[in-house]
Amino acid sequence: MKRSDIYSAGVVLYELSTGQLPFRDQLVAKLTDSIVHQKPAPPNSLNPKVSAEMERIILKCLEKDADLRYQSAKDLAADLRRMELVVSSETAFVPPPRSRKAKIALVGSAIAIIGGIAVFGFLIWPKLRRDAISSKEPLTFEQLTNYPKGTSTGFGCHKWKSDGK
Repeated sequence: MKRSDIYSAGVVLYELSTGQLPFRDQLVAKLTDSIVHQKPAPPNSLNPKVSAEMERIILKCLEKDADLRYQSAKDLAADLRRMELVVSSETAFVPPPRSRKAKIALVGSAIAIIGGIAVFGFLIWPKLRRDAISSKEPLTFEQLTNYPKGTSTGFGCHKWKSDGK
């Protein structure tokens, strides 16, 4: 794992811990400037349930100076294992609580998706399948490449039908 991957892992850990990205500027130039020059807000300030040890690990992953970041994924994994031994898993890494509105939106979205799949499966799919089976016309395929006839592609013609003719 490269040091840039360590930084990326830190971004993921930060977002999992706080529910937001370490830098949230909308303009690419401002975002790039923030990433290069600014320090992210401490994860514990956004989610008090993030332990001091977890915060230290995240911020070390996000360190601007690559030499101060973890030098390998093994080093990061070792610190995460040590943290697990020192701090109980309940307080080491707790995602931020979701609001009631967010929970309702999530459940509503899931129901809508499942409903859409059910409608498609029960009403539309059998009709599509029945139409495809009842079609008397053989399927026609067109050659999508510009290989000349007799090349190693083995096709040798520009059009052919599903019945092989």
